[in-house]
Amino acid sequence: MIYERGTPQDYDSWFNITGDSLWSYKNVEPEFRDFESQRNSKHTSSKKGKVPIALPDYAPLAEEFIASGKEWVRKFKGVHSFASENGTKVLKFNYYS
Repeated sequence: MIYERGTPQDYDSWFNITGDSLWSYKNVEPEFRDFESQRNSKHTSSKKGKVPIALPDYAPLAEEFIASGKEWVRKFKGVHSFASENGTKVLKFNYYS
């Protein structure tokens, strides 16, 4: 299953709509870090959580795909880079072993 936190803009929009600062990305992100257990990732933020998150085994091939996208002047997004909803990036997934 693909795992995606969502964009900071989404959470900040909910904060602006509700007026509840608990919905701001600044306040939500630490909660993600608490329940994530990231494995085989150069972008490891936590290994203590109960939800296992990983990059797929084909991530190196995906990196080549992203590099080719750059050559085609596509907009690039790195792992957990939320500058825009558009572009390419390697998606993480969650799994249970």
